[in-house]
Amino acid sequence: NNVTVTNSLGGTVTGLGSGASNILNQAGDFTSGVANLTTDGITYTGASGAGTFTFTPASGTAVTSSSVTISPGAATKLVVTGTGTQTAGTSNSITITAKDASGNTATGYTGSKNLTFSGATSSTAPVTTAKVTNSAATDIAFGTTTALTFASGAVTTNMKLY
Repeated sequence: NNVTVTNSLGGTVTGLGSGASNILNQAGDFTSGVANLTTDGITYTGASGAGTFTFTPASGTAVTSSSVTISPGAATKLVVTGTGTQTAGTSNSITITAKDASGNTATGYTGSKNLTFSGATSSTAPVTTAKVTNSAATDIAFGTTTALTFASGAVTTNMKLY
């Protein structure tokens, strides 16, 4: 009796069954009628938050779990956001957010992190290097390691382009 696994968070359940992405269908999936989803290799990819999982057998009654909290995964990328325009020499507030593979904010990404900003060239007359403000409120030139302190997966700082 194949059992299909779905969820209320809209993510994808994988790693179950014999090649099927979300079906418990092997005798080894169950011990005394109970499936240990961690041992069976279930993987959930999608939004973090509170949700439920529904287990629907090919015949019989579906069962829905109580609320399960899915935490974000480890940071796999940094996303920089700010305003779309900037006046040369003035500060532009930017937010850097650590994201997991599913695009959730990686709230466990905390503490001081050393980042190096690049891409902006110096102005020519007078020569002025682009800068970003570190966590000690000191302007640091692009191309130089900048210490920023992340809390709950994000940090806000200032950037100056010339």
